[in-house]
Amino acid sequence: MIPKNIGKEHIVQAIEKVKTEGIPNDKRQSKKYVLIFERREFPPKYIISLANEFANNSFLGHDEFTSQAANSLLNKLGFEVRISSINQGETPVFYKLQIKDDQNNINRVDEVLLENRITSNLDFAGRIFDNLQLNDIVLVHKGNAAFALVKIMNKLNSKEIEHSGKITFGVDYRVKILSQFKEVDKFEHYEFGVNKIGFSNTFSPIRDQTKKTYQFIKNWLKAIESGFSMDQLKTLLKNKKQIILQGPPGTGKTRLAKQIAESITKPQEKISIFEYVEQVVQQFEIDDFSNKLNEEANSLLTSFRREFPVTKIKQITVQEYAIGTGETDNFCYWLEKRLAATCRFSPGAAGSTVYGISYIKDSGNLRVDNNEDPEDFMLKLRFALTELIEKEKYQALRDLKFWYSLILKILHSYYPEKYFSVLSKDHLRIFAQIFKIDTKDKNEIELNQAINSAFLTIKNKYNSDMTAIVLMRHLYNKFDLKEKGFPESIFKDETVNHIGEYKVVQFHPSYTYEDFVRSIQVESAGNSVAYKVENKVLAVFAKKAVANPKENYVLVIDEINRANLSSVLGELIYALEYRGEVVKSMYATEEDGNDLVLPPNLFIIGTMNTADRSVGQIDYAIRRRFAFVDVLPKMLENSELIEDKKQFATESFTKVSKLFVKNEIDFLSEGILLESSDHLSEEFEPKDVWLGHSYFIYDIDGDFEINLEYEIKPILREYVTDGILKKPALKIIESL
Repeated sequence: MIPKNIGKEHIVQAIEKVKTEGIPNDKRQSKKYVLIFERREFPPKYIISLANEFANNSFLGHDEFTSQAANSLLNKLGFEVRISSINQGETPVFYKLQIKDDQNNINRVDEVLLENRITSNLDFAGRIFDNLQLNDIVLVHKGNAAFALVKIMNKLNSKEIEHSGKITFGVDYRVKILSQFKEVDKFEHYEFGVNKIGFSNTFSPIRDQTKKTYQFIKNWLKAIESGFSMDQLKTLLKNKKQIILQGPPGTGKTRLAKQIAESITKPQEKISIFEYVEQVVQQFEIDDFSNKLNEEANSLLTSFRREFPVTKIKQITVQEYAIGTGETDNFCYWLEKRLAATCRFSPGAAGSTVYGISYIKDSGNLRVDNNEDPEDFMLKLRFALTELIEKEKYQALRDLKFWYSLILKILHSYYPEKYFSVLSKDHLRIFAQIFKIDTKDKNEIELNQAINSAFLTIKNKYNSDMTAIVLMRHLYNKFDLKEKGFPESIFKDETVNHIGEYKVVQFHPSYTYEDFVRSIQVESAGNSVAYKVENKVLAVFAKKAVANPKENYVLVIDEINRANLSSVLGELIYALEYRGEVVKSMYATEEDGNDLVLPPNLFIIGTMNTADRSVGQIDYAIRRRFAFVDVLPKMLENSELIEDKKQFATESFTKVSKLFVKNEIDFLSEGILLESSDHLSEEFEPKDVWLGHSYFIYDIDGDFEINLEYEIKPILREYVTDGILKKPALKIIESL
């Protein structure tokens, strides 16, 4: 008998002891069942025996209780028990059950399953229904239509069920509902085959693998396992923020990484760019990013207007106006540099000027663009600026050859509510397309005002707190406007709703911090060069994620361990763990200075080939900031590949797999211990080097012999040369 006071905490203590001290050889493997905990297997009876030491200070002998009692207790406490890898060679037996109508000819399937239960009468189901075991799989059907797939948990007291007034036909089991057939549409890559179940018997085992119903259940189980696995990976990624998918070559690590990224950045719906903007404004909620952006812009504009009121503009001197002296408090420096956070104005390449008058940096001499006398020009300039700031009239400045973008910069700085935070001609035309504004016969100032009016209409419609600068920054970051302009497809077709985006990069041995985070770029400017700090892929994605906190951004790093990760990440090793905190980069950008932030909605998925010992290992400081997930070879069904017009070489995969593991390949499931083949060197574990299933996928009209001769055999021969496989394996390799 197992003492009743053994609880979950005692089981966990026993597991931790086994992790530390190991398992005695005579207790290393249960005859039939294993306890699964944190993706590892443990002998259930031995764990119960140890747990009794923690609960009652005595070791419980194996002959004092049965395996069924151990499994039942573990299951009751919330632990998972499975058939052990020793028994995986046996073909699984599935069952099908048709729950009969009651005495009033009412079908009770739905009612019973709502209680996580199945029930039947032995006169109809037969004695076999009285002996179902933990984890047995049962297909429940209504007539000839599949209804649900369930897993047996434990037998119930049918008399107690009857006394409670619930429906029972005499024998009852608690079950876990794995899936209802109405849900199978979510399994996009699985073809289940027949879903018409024979109903000649109430309950019967299904042992024949060639039968359509057997294949139907098998495919359904694989689809469920795949779905659960994806859900678990998404949950792990969202909790840990960064994971590494590790495994031998050809297991589809990069493909899986993309699938995870797509699943958390997949659009909920497709809408036009105008609808997207309207939705962003409607759903806007003030957050730390937008609050900081607004406060910074308001503070800068207030300081600027305090420094340059119209009374000062009317008598402004050339020293107070012109850029080029190295001083940072003149009118033009404010417009170009200090007000950059309010809306960006670029005067063009270094060495040029659009301000009418400026100082030549090297000589300190004044330069007037139209070669006028400086005092004469300043007289005209004071009048033109006063007209603009007091009356919003800009013709006088246009007569002085001022760009529309500079005029808009000044107008926005004095009237931020009346002018939109976009200045350049090209970008104004893009925003006009977004807001469905006709650009015909409109100059840039008229276009800007029309855009601002359209924005205010949407803002007022939804009583939104969003400001023009927040929307502008959101769209610039969302669609990379600063780098390349909006893709034309956004206007021709559709764009996506709130969800985010992902990007794939590949590391290599020469990959550096300057490739991944920030670097100094050299730009030519006439006869001289200019140096500019530029954000690279991680910093760009981080800025997007900060600016769009409701969206997910995923960076997939293929072959993450091929680069020196400590060197590539630099100070961001800290930021990986402390999301949302500012770290200081060695390089400073104009917009953000040295600051870098990795927000919580930026996720990183790395892939790592465990068979490649030529590359560096990840050090412990970085390793503890990632969650590591094994991605192992698996048998594929052709139904999974038919959509891509591919097929799977099952027989060859099985033969090659036997070079690495002794387990039966077809029914391996997650958590099963892999038993090394006699052909595998003792220095290696199967999970690190076992050749993956991707090598065995080929075109329906293709020739698998090409895969075999030019991909599979060469790498297996290399495995022998490198000592991964023993030399006798060569005979099997050549016979493939």
